[in-house]
Amino acid sequence: MRTVSYNGILNTDPAFGRTVLQSIDRPVSPGGEVRLLYIHGLDGALFQGYDGHPAVVGFEIAVRGKTYEERAGYVRNIASWLDTKQPGPLIFSDEPDKRYMAVLVSEIRMAEIVKHGVMRVLMMDPSRHAVGIQAKTTPRTGVNSGTADTPCIISAQVWDHAYDLDAEVDLDHEVDLDYEFDLDAPVWELFDYLLGVSSQGVLDTASFTATSQAGGFVSIIQDLGAGDSIYIDTSRRLVLVNDVDARPHVTFTSTFFKLPPGGFSITPEPDIVDLSVTFREKFK
Repeated sequence: MRTVSYNGILNTDPAFGRTVLQSIDRPVSPGGEVRLLYIHGLDGALFQGYDGHPAVVGFEIAVRGKTYEERAGYVRNIASWLDTKQPGPLIFSDEPDKRYMAVLVSEIRMAEIVKHGVMRVLMMDPSRHAVGIQAKTTPRTGVNSGTADTPCIISAQVWDHAYDLDAEVDLDHEVDLDYEFDLDAPVWELFDYLLGVSSQGVLDTASFTATSQAGGFVSIIQDLGAGDSIYIDTSRRLVLVNDVDARPHVTFTSTFFKLPPGGFSITPEPDIVDLSVTFREKFK
C-alpha cells in the first residue's frame, strides 16, 4: 500500500482515521511560458526565453469514518497537517529517495469530502522538480545521476598563496583552456567550469574572458592566502571568503553554473585548494 509523508507525518497517522492513498499525479515536465518579441512588419516573432512553471503535485486520499461527525473531525486534522503555509518535504513511498518541497494550494472543503469520502489535494513545488533526499558531496569530479541541471555548493580551503595563474582544463568533453596573463596584482580566478567542445580565454589585470559552446564560471578578484576558506552557492549566487560576503569581489561576467546530468569536473585555478562539491540531484 502506497503512503504519502508531509513534514515527516504519514497519511496513516491515527489522527486522520483509516485513510488510504488512492492516486498520485506527479508532473514530469510542468511546462512553461515562452517569451516572444513581436516586431511590426516581421512575420512571426523572436524567441526571447522560457519561464518554467512550478510543479503541481496532486494526490487523492480516501477518508473513512463510521459517522459524519467522525469523518469531519478527521478532515479537520488532515487540513491542519497539510495547511502549513510554508513549503515542506512531500515524499511518496513508491519513490522514497525523492522529495518535493511543496505547499498546499488547493481548497479543502468539508461537505464534499465527508459526503464522497475522498479528499483531492494539490501541492505546489516552486522549484519545479523533485530532488534527491540525500545531498551528495564529491571531490572535483563526480556524476549527477539526476535528469535535470542542478545548482551546487563549492567549498574550498586554500593551502598556498594565490599569485601566479596558469590553467588547463580537461573535462569529460576534453576541453582545453589556455590563459595568457600579465598580472601585477594578486588575482584569484576560481572554478572555471566549461562544458563546451572548444574554448579559449584571456586573463589580464582586471578581466577574464572565456568562450565555449556551453559552460560557466565563477571568478573572484581578491588576494587569498593559506588557510582562507571559500564558499560558493550557485543557487543563491552567494560567495563567502572566511564567512564574509565576498560578492563585491566576484566578476560581473561570472555565471554561477549548474551541474548537468552525467559526469562533471570542476577545476580551481590556481590549483592551490582542497575542494568539494555538494549538490542534490533533480528529477524531471
